[in-house]
Amino acid sequence: FMLPGSYFAYWLATKTTPLTAFKIFISTFILVNFGAFFWLTDPSMEIEAYICGMFWGFWIGQYYPLHKLIYSLIVPAGQEAELAGLWRYCTQILSWAPPLVFTLLNESGIPLSWGGVSINFFLVVGLLFFMFMQSWDDCLKEAKVNKMKGEDATVRMVQDGKI
Repeated sequence: FMLPGSYFAYWLATKTTPLTAFKIFISTFILVNFGAFFWLTDPSMEIEAYICGMFWGFWIGQYYPLHKLIYSLIVPAGQEAELAGLWRYCTQILSWAPPLVFTLLNESGIPLSWGGVSINFFLVVGLLFFMFMQSWDDCLKEAKVNKMKGEDATVRMVQDGKI
């Protein structure tokens, strides 16, 4: 169900903005996690687990295209290589925390539902960071300016005959 989620992310990003679509995604993913982890109460709920898996697949299918779209569009011209390295570093260095918290809670005897819901903490932190971003139009305007050279990348591309 990741593929339908990707198409839904595309549709939502074209109807709103990619930034708004990602905020909607995070908010609804938190609700899906709450619902799924409190609904799945024991191992005998196999069919319900598959239903929750379909919902998770749909929402995870939105995640990858939206966050890569946002990042690729707001990277300032001339800084693609260094910010691609920063992107890779941040996605790898921070990816261990949610599974570690989930595992620690699960191994401590805390019910599985609370371990799953603990993942929402990281989603809320991400949502807060996105709430403090500039508007989408301002992000795009800032991305067109090459901070290293102090020039507008669009003007430079017109001068070079690329546009």
